[in-house]
Amino acid sequence: MSCITPWHRPPRLSGIDPRLRLGAAAAFAVTAAVCDSTLAPAVMLSFFVLLALAEQFPLPSLMRRLLPLNVFLLFVSLTVVFSGAGGAATVAEIYIKGNAIMLNIVLLMGSMDIFTLAHALQHCHVSPKAVQVLLFSSRYLELIQHREYNRIYDAMRSRGFRPALNLHTLRCYGMLTGQLLIRGHDRAEHILQAMRCRGFNGVFHPLDDLEFRRRDLYAALTAAALFITLVLLETGVTP
Repeated sequence: MSCITPWHRPPRLSGIDPRLRLGAAAAFAVTAAVCDSTLAPAVMLSFFVLLALAEQFPLPSLMRRLLPLNVFLLFVSLTVVFSGAGGAATVAEIYIKGNAIMLNIVLLMGSMDIFTLAHALQHCHVSPKAVQVLLFSSRYLELIQHREYNRIYDAMRSRGFRPALNLHTLRCYGMLTGQLLIRGHDRAEHILQAMRCRGFNGVFHPLDDLEFRRRDLYAALTAAALFITLVLLETGVTP
């Protein structure tokens, strides 16, 4: 699947202001990370599980995105247990926090296409150069991988190259990397010249402006209520 298109377009989340989704994802991730107890992250995880079900996210694709994190957390948990740094409670806290943060990011940010994300970052006064790097990387890394890399590697294989654990293989991969850097630089120069011919002055001007609507207000109130609930649960105050 292309990195430019989102893996799922939720019917209600996709209509919410991307700036709100970006800010909420960051706030919830930081909140879950700094919590000392497991209760608040567990409530947050339950909320996003219900949100995924309500927005009809495809569960196989969702589990596939959570699988690498859980495999990594498995090794972390084994290290914690065998080193004596903690027991079952520590392992449960690691899994709950990790999955709550990851599910939050996947649902709120992962369902945005790259252009919407860049638009939201630009409105949040993120550095224009950082936004441009994000856009160009998402567009041309895939192009370089599928066109330049495959072309060079197919040429190597047609000349009898077979990877092995020896100096010749390392030398070939080094030359392959050098060729990719050179061709990437040449392509970047051509793209920059074409953009300058079309009046590019270093700034992307969005075609439409983001507006805060009534449904965004309802979403903001829901996010604020969840955030306050998490803070109250963490501080021990009954909401």
